[in-house]
Amino acid sequence: SLNASALYFGVALGAVVGAAVLRFGAPADLGLIAAVFPIVGLGIVLAGRMFARPVAMPAE
Repeated sequence: SLNASALYFGVALGAVVGAAVLRFGAPADLGLIAAVFPIVGLGIVLAGRMFARPVAMPAE
């Protein structure tokens, strides 16, 4: 399913970014870089809500 694919993509992306941080930085930098991902995710969710079209609700 698409949800599982997104989950696996996130795990793979985290491994790649973590390896790059360890290669070019210090282990102490992992926390700072890891904190960026939820902030970016929140920005994507908020942008999606801002640009979403309202759904017409049927009259009762």
